Amino acid sequence: MAEGSRGRTASRHASQLQSTGKDGSVLTLATDYLDRHITELHTQGPQACEANPEARNRGAPRAFPSSSNQPQRCFPDWEFIDAMIQNLTSGAITKVVIGAAASSASRVRDTEVATRIASLARYCVGWESQATSLAKWAIPGRGVCMRIQSCLYAIKKADRLVDALRLADELAVEAGRDGGVRNLRLLRSTISGADQVTAIAAIHALAQVSDEEADQHLADLLSSGQGFIREHAAWAHGSRTPRSKSVGRLIGLVQTGGFAGMLAQRTLEDWAATVPEMITVGLEGALLGVTDEAGRYRLAETLGLVGHETAILLLERIARDSHEAEAIRVAAVIALGQHPCSEDTKTYLETIAEENCLLAQAARLTLADLAAGATPRPAPGTPGQGLTIAQLFLHADIDAHLSHAGSGDTGGIATLLVRLGDALVHGHGDNPAAGTAGPKTDRSSTVNRVVTLSRGGLDEAVRSLDTLRKTATGHVYGRVPLLQGPLPSATAWPLRVAARRGIHRILTSMGRVDVLHLRMADVGSLAAFDVARKLEIPVVFTVAPDPHAVINSMDLSGQLTRENFGTIDEVEHFWFRARLVQRMAATAAHTVFFPRPELARDMKELVGLDMALEPERHTIVPRASI
Repeated sequence: MAEGSRGRTASRHASQLQSTGKDGSVLTLATDYLDRHITELHTQGPQACEANPEARNRGAPRAFPSSSNQPQRCFPDWEFIDAMIQNLTSGAITKVVIGAAASSASRVRDTEVATRIASLARYCVGWESQATSLAKWAIPGRGVCMRIQSCLYAIKKADRLVDALRLADELAVEAGRDGGVRNLRLLRSTISGADQVTAIAAIHALAQVSDEEADQHLADLLSSGQGFIREHAAWAHGSRTPRSKSVGRLIGLVQTGGFAGMLAQRTLEDWAATVPEMITVGLEGALLGVTDEAGRYRLAETLGLVGHETAILLLERIARDSHEAEAIRVAAVIALGQHPCSEDTKTYLETIAEENCLLAQAARLTLADLAAGATPRPAPGTPGQGLTIAQLFLHADIDAHLSHAGSGDTGGIATLLVRLGDALVHGHGDNPAAGTAGPKTDRSSTVNRVVTLSRGGLDEAVRSLDTLRKTATGHVYGRVPLLQGPLPSATAWPLRVAARRGIHRILTSMGRVDVLHLRMADVGSLAAFDVARKLEIPVVFTVAPDPHAVINSMDLSGQLTRENFGTIDEVEHFWFRARLVQRMAATAAHTVFFPRPELARDMKELVGLDMALEPERHTIVPRASI
C-alpha cells in the first residue's frame, strides 16, 4: 500500500472514530475494528492473513515470520494502526482505541501483540499504567499479575519512594481487571490511611475500576479536605469516561485555580471531546453564579476548550460584553481563535483590532489564529531547505541581547538558549544577524533557522508574529502571551492553556518546523509536547532524572516520607512531573543525556528508562557541547 494512500486511509479511519465517539459508541467501534485484526490468528490461522490482499491493505492482519521452531504468525498491520491512532487528536478517544486493542490482546494472551500495544500505549498517550501491564506478559515466569492486595503490599514495602511510584502503575492495572466490592473497600481504606504515597496510588487505581460506587467515591474525593487528595482525584478522573456527578466539582476546582484547577481543566477538556453539551451546560451555569474576576477568567478560558456551537456562542457573547472585565473578554477573544466563528464575529474582531487596547491586541492574535487554521502547513524536511529548530523557556523574557538577564528567572537557561541558537545557525546557511553568508553545503542537512520561544505581552506577541513571518534564516525570537503576570515555574502550571495556544500560534506561523527541543518537566514542556503531537513535529528531549533524583535524595535524608509525601507534593508536584518526564522520554523521537558516572543505571532505576533497549534513540552529549 502506498505511503500516501495508507496515511489518507488512516486519517479517514481516525475521523470516523472521532465522529462516532461524539455519539458515545466509539468503544464498540474500536473494539470491533481491532478485534477483527488481533483475534484473526486465533480463529482462522495465518492462512487468513494472505488470503485477501485487499483486506490487508485496509489494515487487516498480515503474516510475519516467527522463530525457526514455530509456525508463521499473523499480526495486525501495525504501521496502519500506528498511523490511524496518530491521527486521533482526542486523548480520551485515543485511550479508548488503545484500551480496545489491549482488551483484545488480553483475551488471546498473545505476548508479542501485548508488547507492541504496550509501545503504542506509551507512544500515543504516555499511558504508563497500560504499558506496564501489557509489557509484563512478555516476561517469562510472571504469569498473571499480582492481585490488588499484593500490589498494595509491594508499594508499602518498597525500599525507595521512586520505586513505589513505579509500582503504582501495576496497582492501577490490577484494579482495572478486578474491581469487586472487597477491592473497592480496600482501596478506599488505603486512601484514608496515613501512608500518603500508597493513598495517591490507590486514587489512581480506583479510577480504573468501572463501578458506580467507585464513581461516587472519586467524586467525593474532589471535595476532600486534603489538597493532594483533591489534586490526584481531579487528575485520575481524566482516565474515566465522563460522569455528570463529578462535572460540577471539577468546575469548582477550575474556578478556584492552582494546580488542582489545571488538572481539573485537563479532565474537562478530555471529557468535552465526547460530552461537549454536558461540559458547556456546567460552565454556563457556573458563569451565572461566579462574580470574582479571576474565577470568571478561568471559566471563560475553559469554555474555549469545548468545541461545541453553544460554547462558541457564549464566548462571542462574553467577548462583546462591555460590562465584563477586560481580562475576561481577552480570554474569550483569544479562545475564539481556536474555533470557527461567524462572519459577524470576524467583522467585530477586525473592527476592534484597529483600536489601541489589550482587547485589540488579543483580536489581532485571534485573527492570525483563524487565518493560520485555514492554511495547510508544509511538511517538515522540504527538499532543498535547511532545518528549522524550535526551543523554549517560558519563565524568562529572552531576546538576542539578553536585555533582561538577571531579572526573575532570566538567567542560565536563557543565556544557554541564546548562545545555542546562535551557534546552530552560524556557519550553516546565511546568518543575517551576523551579516555573513555560510558555506555552500547541502542545505537540507543544515540548520537554517532557530526560533526561541519565551514569555511576553500581547503587544510583543503581535510584533514577534510579524518578524517570524518575514524571517527565513537565522536566530529569531517568538513571544508567548501568558495573559497573566510572571510566575515562578513551580506555580506556573495554571498557564497551560495560554502557553499551549501561544506556542501553537508561533509554530504554525513559522510555516515549517522540523524539530522541537524540550528540556524539563515544566508547564512549557507540557504545553509544547501537546502542540508537537498535534502538528506532528518530532521532539528531541534532554532527559534528566528530575524530579526523580530529588525525590530519592529527600527520601534518603528523611525530609520526604510516606507520611508527608502528599503534603509536599502539593507544592512540588513530584508525582505529576515524574510522569511527565517518563512520558516525554518514552515518546520523544530522540533523547539527549548529560554524562553522569552511572547514567544508564540511574535512568533505569530512577526514571524507569532502559537505554539499552533502543540505543539508536539516545545520545550522550558533554555539557560543553550543549
